[in-house]
Amino acid sequence: MGVLDKFEQSSEKLFNKVFSHFGSKELKPVELVTALKKEVDSKMVSISIEKKLVPNQYHIILSTADFDTVESWGSVNFADDLAMEITDYAQSQGYSFSAAVKVIFEENVELEKGDFKISSPKVENKEEVVMTSPKTEYMIDVNDRRYPLTKTITTVGRSSEADIVVDDTSVSRKHIQFEITSNGVIAKDLGSTNGMRVEDHLTADALLLNGNTITIGRSKIIFHSKN
Repeated sequence: MGVLDKFEQSSEKLFNKVFSHFGSKELKPVELVTALKKEVDSKMVSISIEKKLVPNQYHIILSTADFDTVESWGSVNFADDLAMEITDYAQSQGYSFSAAVKVIFEENVELEKGDFKISSPKVENKEEVVMTSPKTEYMIDVNDRRYPLTKTITTVGRSSEADIVVDDTSVSRKHIQFEITSNGVIAKDLGSTNGMRVEDHLTADALLLNGNTITIGRSKIIFHSKN
């Protein structure tokens, strides 16, 4: 079985429960993921022979009925699941991102229930792009969900503007950031309400070691380094 076959099967199992609530004209998980993959492929820009850049932001446009259902199910977690699927697919194709992948749901009143559209920004000014590969030596687990640190500074918080969104009301809109430096990765509190704890010690910043646990609000983050 090929990589893409395994990808489609895992995606179908992952999203079957979600889309079982959509009604008689259901959105099919494989169709949605296939559309995302096609969008990734269609927007790929070759920076060099070895580097291929794709957008990091993807908009899923749904009918009002489907948009409301996704909202009630928990759109933040669902968007995170889709973002990880896109990241996995891009890695299998040798693509790179200029920032962490983000999926955004939008409503379109003209769409019929069960229909959807996928869009993403066109990659522009490729000569100005600072390349970052999704195959990074640093990763974090946020509430048991894994994210690669694919750029110099990655923000974590409750706001949709954060690179990694945490669905936790005890977390500030932009709570902490992870910065990759020549000495390693530094976690820094961004003036949050509840602060940041590293290995249960309240601190404003810390140089992280492999396996360190960072606590923000009620959420746990585990840092991983291949060094």
